[in-house]
Amino acid sequence: MQAIVQGYARSMVGPEHRRHVSQTAGVAPHVNLRPGVEIVTRNWFNPNLNPRDALVPCLICILATVVGLLLSALSVAREREMGTFEQLLVTPFSPLEILIGKAVPAMVLATFSAGLITTIVIFGFGIPLKGSFLLLLLSLESFLLAIIGIGLFISSLSMTQQQAVLGCFLVMPPMIMLSGFATPVENMPDWLQILTVVNPIRWFIVIIKGLFLRGMSAPVILTNMMPLLAIATCTLSAAVFMFRRRME
Repeated sequence: MQAIVQGYARSMVGPEHRRHVSQTAGVAPHVNLRPGVEIVTRNWFNPNLNPRDALVPCLICILATVVGLLLSALSVAREREMGTFEQLLVTPFSPLEILIGKAVPAMVLATFSAGLITTIVIFGFGIPLKGSFLLLLLSLESFLLAIIGIGLFISSLSMTQQQAVLGCFLVMPPMIMLSGFATPVENMPDWLQILTVVNPIRWFIVIIKGLFLRGMSAPVILTNMMPLLAIATCTLSAAVFMFRRRME
């Protein structure tokens, strides 16, 4: 992409430079001239193009996804496999309250894991957090709500823990590949870019990179949090609906 942009820039600057020199120095436009304008690439937020600074913070998102998705996916499936699911049905709690009870431990453990990884990234790898820690925490919780909603939906469909684990491994690879972690979303085909809109990892990686590399401002962070909240609303609603259907 960088070489393509430089090629376009040279094709626009070169003829104009030759025309200007021919007018001021009396040289014919077709004569080869030394380039008077040198195109230099400047990287704003990662001047040394250090891959560690761009990739290591994204591991916060990837590992939080693994912890949150697996713990929430195993919650209801474990009750069915151990034969204690019927005991949940006779409790005075509603399906929504039961799912909240299943989601809270996964949320706490995933938040703790993400906080531990963030500490390692900042103090272990020496990558500074240039943005607000509070915004990072708010966006992390919004992201985990979306991920846990997916996990609870998988758990509501699964009868055993093995099915839940297989469901997680069926969902995670496409989500990670379409997140922009390894390949920029802008370089994907147009139809794949449309699919990434419903991928919560995509939006959280944008926030993570923005906070660590360039100190992204609050309005931009909130703009990227809106899709996360919308995805969380859809996934949690689908999980509650499926859980009620399986209880009937």
